[in-house]
Amino acid sequence: MEDVKDTPGSMAERIHARDWSRSPAGPPGSWPPDIQSLCRIMLRSATPMGLLIGRAGAFIYNDAVRALIGEAYDDVLGQPIVKVFDGVDDFYLPLLDRVFEGKSAVFRDLPFRLFRNGAWETGWFDLEYTPVVDAHGVIHGALVIGNETTGRVQSYQDLRLARDKLDHALDASGIVGAWTIDFATDTMHADDRVARLLNVPPDIARGGAATELFLAGVYPDDLPQVRAALERARTSGVYMCQHRVVGPDGVRWIAASGRAGRLPDGEGAAAFTGVVVDVTSQIETAAALAESEQRFRTYTEALPHIVFSCNTDGRTTYLNRRWYEFSGQPETAETVADWLTCVHPDDQAELLASWRQALASGEPCRSVARHRNGAGAYRWARAVVLPIRDQAGAITSWIGTLTDIHEARLLEAEKETVSHELEHRIRNLFALVQGLISITAREDHTLQSFTGQLRSRLSALHHAHGLVRDGAASPGSGSSSLLWLIRALLEPYASGRNRASVSGDDATAPARAITWLALIFHELATNATKYGAFSTTDGAVTVTSERIGEILRITWKETGAPPTAQADSARNGFGSRLLGMIVEGNLRGAIRRSVEPDGVRVVLELPASAFGQDATSPG
Repeated sequence: MEDVKDTPGSMAERIHARDWSRSPAGPPGSWPPDIQSLCRIMLRSATPMGLLIGRAGAFIYNDAVRALIGEAYDDVLGQPIVKVFDGVDDFYLPLLDRVFEGKSAVFRDLPFRLFRNGAWETGWFDLEYTPVVDAHGVIHGALVIGNETTGRVQSYQDLRLARDKLDHALDASGIVGAWTIDFATDTMHADDRVARLLNVPPDIARGGAATELFLAGVYPDDLPQVRAALERARTSGVYMCQHRVVGPDGVRWIAASGRAGRLPDGEGAAAFTGVVVDVTSQIETAAALAESEQRFRTYTEALPHIVFSCNTDGRTTYLNRRWYEFSGQPETAETVADWLTCVHPDDQAELLASWRQALASGEPCRSVARHRNGAGAYRWARAVVLPIRDQAGAITSWIGTLTDIHEARLLEAEKETVSHELEHRIRNLFALVQGLISITAREDHTLQSFTGQLRSRLSALHHAHGLVRDGAASPGSGSSSLLWLIRALLEPYASGRNRASVSGDDATAPARAITWLALIFHELATNATKYGAFSTTDGAVTVTSERIGEILRITWKETGAPPTAQADSARNGFGSRLLGMIVEGNLRGAIRRSVEPDGVRVVLELPASAFGQDATSPG
């Protein structure tokens, strides 16, 4: 915060000089780094910006905001927002709840009661609240971007009033103002209303005067286009022109139109009769709307999100630059309507159904779908689209944001997989212990030898489980040998008997592959113990490995399995899916399963690149 220049009288100076002991935000040096960084940006910005800090919403703002709300709020700098403005509890308390749920909010033409210029008055504002989230997902407050729209709202109100006046005028007389031009004598007549607009004395206008006298009331820059329109009217018989005039009420915009009568020979217009409409309010409103639209686009280009707008039919009318940077599409009118082609085909139907439901109900639309970026990769993104309503409550348009949530989505999926795997391993561990007890019980033992044999097998199981958990064994144990690893994993099930045979071409398993290989054979041994060859007294497992070119083929063959093993082995449970994920996804290999009359056969084909050296030595 110290790097922000304290210009005398600036908000930066006021923030540094402030006694923060009375603020729930605490001193600026204690603020979270993200809040401090945004505060620096805010203080340097010419755009009206503020920050709501902490759950209480301690309010700080920049010089542009102070220019809007005035000096009366200097003493409440850093206080909770509900104490800053009058009667805003019902608005800001739910808003702060929403922000700390990680949701942004946008408001258009929101009225606020302010004390400025020495009196209470109502101002209207466009406001956007965006949660401030650090790298750990912790929300520290909200960034507020605002823009006063009081002029635009009042222009709307003036426009409605002007239209009411126009309706009354049309009802009373059928015209706003009337005029005539006689081309033969180059004279013009006008009623009092038109005379006032053109700064011509009403009695002279009613009696008729030279056309040039009336043209003197036309705004100088617009006079050439008025003369050109009159010249065209001499031959076409139709006059239409919108231009400015200068009269007692200042500069006004008018729309003048008229039709001419023809000379007897039909060669041109003899005289014109026309009407004038004062369109100043409409022109100023249109200009205010254009300025507001430009500000809106400027603000949206500064945001890190993709921002878009749609009309009431759901057609996209605007996409900010972030979209084109993300999608790689050219900035053309065609691409504005072509955004759906970037949505993953599997997600399009659900997204469109959600959007159509929102259009029909008028409720906000929230959806999650994959979108293709410029590199051709699909990324998960969350769309939030809100309706914009006029003062009567009718929807006039929609505004939305698209936020990249790809990493968060992948993390959630990974957490789900880990949770399933943990549950699966716990169930398997109990099944393994039960299986080892059953295997040992079927052998001929005294109580003492039974206890010793079971303890030996459980110790071997603990060692094998350590290989799966850690992905390696103690130094010097030969854990980098593939065949040694398999033998270590099968030891709990074959202790004291030749129930497991491991032979063939050996290979060196690097540290990155040991965990995956241990998981594979631990899963196969678990299945054999639960309902395969190791679940019977005479069952056995043979594991052979063979180097074929750049492929190491490992065959797991069970014999002496019970008949029910065929049905159980065909199940596509989590264990089977886990094997497929490891072999095909992590080791870039292939796996085939088959059920033969005497037991299960599993064939793994792994690329030599999965191992640290060529598989050549028999083990």
